[in-house]
Amino acid sequence: MTKRFNFNLKWEQAAIYWYPLLIINMLIVFVSFKDYWDTANIQPMGSMSEAYSEVVLSGLFMFAATVIIYIIGLLLIRKIMNSIHFGDISFKAEFSVWNVLGYWMLYFVYMIGIVLLGFAFAWLKVPIVSIVLPFLWIYLILLNTKMMVKYIFRCTGYDESAFAFKGTSKGLFIVYLKVFGLYLLSMIIIIPFMLLSGASFTTSSVYPIPIYIIFYALSAFIGSIMLLLFADWIINLKYKDYDINFNDLEFKDYLRFGGELTLGALTLGFYSPKAFMNITDLLLSKLNVHSGAAKFEFKFEGNTGEGYKLILIEGLLSLITLGIYSPFAIEKIYKWYFSKITAEKISLVNPVKALSSENGNSTVSNEEIDSVESTEDNIELPEESSQDNEKLDNNE
Repeated sequence: MTKRFNFNLKWEQAAIYWYPLLIINMLIVFVSFKDYWDTANIQPMGSMSEAYSEVVLSGLFMFAATVIIYIIGLLLIRKIMNSIHFGDISFKAEFSVWNVLGYWMLYFVYMIGIVLLGFAFAWLKVPIVSIVLPFLWIYLILLNTKMMVKYIFRCTGYDESAFAFKGTSKGLFIVYLKVFGLYLLSMIIIIPFMLLSGASFTTSSVYPIPIYIIFYALSAFIGSIMLLLFADWIINLKYKDYDINFNDLEFKDYLRFGGELTLGALTLGFYSPKAFMNITDLLLSKLNVHSGAAKFEFKFEGNTGEGYKLILIEGLLSLITLGIYSPFAIEKIYKWYFSKITAEKISLVNPVKALSSENGNSTVSNEEIDSVESTEDNIELPEESSQDNEKLDNNE
């Protein structure tokens, strides 16, 4: 049976979270511009205490604004997740924003703690221990990230059942190693261009425009690959008897994913709607949701022309209005996007074999086969339990 996703978030519900985000970001831009202007014009600052107070106040404002943005952003994400329906049932995200914020704050606690431990061991003249501390910090970061993702999925469910996250800290460490390798590879590529341009590596150097374009494209490409690597690590779930993950992503899949997003960045967003739909098609084709006796096949049925026109126009209206129109764009784009995603539940058990086993015969009449085939597409398969799967396996 085929089910379709849908999205029921109204623009006024999105506006409750979006407009405070917009105002705070405008304040951050204003403060940043003011600090840059004061520095560029080297205005007399009076006493050192006044200058120090201004720097501290600016830093405190930035920190507080970042925390508020993070909290409101999480509330908006949770609202969006609760607005997604699969069939007639919505997903349910009930994670505490404060708990997630606490996980993030632990990153700063770990960093400060490791730095203080490093100074303490250096003062005690035990430098060898200080060398080990960065590895301890990395381990704590990986463990904390895994626990945070696990908590979010544990508080997110569908049809009164929660998701269970199966990712490991080791898998996340491998992701970081791959990202670091990509960064080194990008440096190997960009440094020869810098040397050939004749520019030095001083802060006063002005690189040719092609160098900036190459650096921008490489940054976009690496960021895209990193995003897919993390997605591959995060989408490793268990729901009832279903395993949810990506089928083995191949090298060409990473190239396609990175190329689509990089092309969108290089065209200043004009290719992004097309890239967004191509990436959706790629990810859905690789998404693997299966149990012992059934699986789901996902498809994106969006028309490229219709989607490109909608996303581009709504995006431009949001840009022209400096984000004021964005809640309307969120409602329209998401509603169209999710309505084009379908999932078909397919039985992995041969119904003719099952019928033959039930009858105790090695053969089945043509009338019985026709009856099974004619009704197979018209019934909704029940949720399988582990006992049902064992029984079906024994019968086969």
